[in-house]
Amino acid sequence: MTTVDSDLPYPSNWVQLGSDSAFPNEQERPKKVDIKALYYTNNGTHVFFRMAEADTPDPKSFLYNIYLDTKPGGEQIDSYYYDYMLSSDGILYEWNGTDWIDSGYPTYWQVDGTNIVLWTDLDNIGLNTQDIHILSSTTTKDRIIKDKLGSYVVLRSKISEIPLILIPLVTLAIYLAVSNRRKKRLAFV
Repeated sequence: MTTVDSDLPYPSNWVQLGSDSAFPNEQERPKKVDIKALYYTNNGTHVFFRMAEADTPDPKSFLYNIYLDTKPGGEQIDSYYYDYMLSSDGILYEWNGTDWIDSGYPTYWQVDGTNIVLWTDLDNIGLNTQDIHILSSTTTKDRIIKDKLGSYVVLRSKISEIPLILIPLVTLAIYLAVSNRRKKRLAFV
């Protein structure tokens, strides 16, 4: 678990899925596409992925993507079949059996130093299987993969669980709602 202090619109507690050493030959690939580590977190309504890059991400020249294998079918990349793709072009894509199509829902993204964070609403992703496979990639604008990191496996309950901080807040809200009802009933009696 890594905590990053930030004023950005996502939680500061991250779970590292994996990391990668630098390219063996730095002249082969530019630093802008070298994914160093992948992290995830959620706030109960959105799932967030942070790609730590070797250099400041360049979303004008490259696309930064997170692929999710959440149900049977999908595009095969290596050994897994991916159904959803969060992309730094602002679109949440879904595999339709032959191609990636706009799901009608957004992917939000933000560059933070040498990191790029992508996130989407959990309600926009069909989480049908127990294990979620996650792959991060940096591609050219025409989707040629320049670097990838993964696949990593996360249990579905870990992707969509409510963070522990929300449990006391939800409990307090329920208590206050019940107390208010009792007061109103007593006022009518």
